[in-house]
Amino acid sequence: KEEENGGASNNNEYEEALQNYCNCEKPSGYDTYYVRVGDSYQLKGGIRLDTCYDYYQHAYQYNYIPESGWYWAKGGWKLYCDFSGYNYWMTFARSSDSNYNYEKTWFQYNNGFRYTNDSYWLGLKTLRYYCNSDYPCQLWIHYCGEYEYCYDIYLATFWLGPEAAHYLLYWSGLQISWEQRSAAEYLVNQDGKQWSSPNDDTSGCAEQNGGSWYGRNQCNGLRFTSDGLCIDLSDGAQCYKKWWIKVKRYTDILK
Repeated sequence: KEEENGGASNNNEYEEALQNYCNCEKPSGYDTYYVRVGDSYQLKGGIRLDTCYDYYQHAYQYNYIPESGWYWAKGGWKLYCDFSGYNYWMTFARSSDSNYNYEKTWFQYNNGFRYTNDSYWLGLKTLRYYCNSDYPCQLWIHYCGEYEYCYDIYLATFWLGPEAAHYLLYWSGLQISWEQRSAAEYLVNQDGKQWSSPNDDTSGCAEQNGGSWYGRNQCNGLRFTSDGLCIDLSDGAQCYKKWWIKVKRYTDILK
C-alpha cells in the first residue's frame, strides 16, 4: 500500500508536520521549500505540480535548482525527475541491478513496478498521460555494456495511443549510436505497433523471443527481458543490465 500512496498518513497532525518540515536549503527572501511526503517531494503546503519541467521552473525562478529524485505530481502520479545538467528529464524506467528481471506481465508494465529507487518502471499509463498526441515527447534510451561502454537511442518526437489500443507507438526522428547503427533497420519498423507482453502477445514475438516491447520486423528489435535490455542486431542479440529511459515533453522545450 505504501508503494501506491507514498506512505502518506491521513492523520491531520502528521500531515501538518510534513508540510512544515523542510530538508532543502531556502534561498534568502523566498519561500520555495520542498517537503517529503513518504519517499517523494512536493511543494510546501501540499502543492503538487504536473511535470518535472514545472518543478524545475518553480525553483529556477528563484535561482535554485531542485534536487533530482522522486516527486509527487498532480493526479497522484509519482515521477523520478532528473535535474542534473540544468535539465528536467523524467526518468521513466531504470535498471541498475543485474539480478532484477524486467520480463513482466501486461498488468505490471501497464501499472508500473519498483524494485529499488534505482530499478523501476513507472508504468505505461503514466507514460501515456505525459506523452500523447496532445503532448508529444522526446525519448532517450541509454544503455551500458561491459567496461561501461555506453550507447544511446533518441526519438526526436514520440507519443502513445490509448490503452485500449495497447499503447500504439508513434514516432519520428530516430538517432542511434554509430557503433550500433545496424539496430536502426529493426527499430524503424516499430512505428505504429502495439505493446506486446508474453501473456498478452499482440505481435506474436514476445513469447517467441522473450521479453516485451513493440511488435518487431521478423521479431527483431529492442525488448525487455530477464537478461536486461536486449537489442537484436545483425550478428545476434546483445543484452545490457544497466540502462535508463528518459522523456520530456516537446511542448516544454518550446516554452
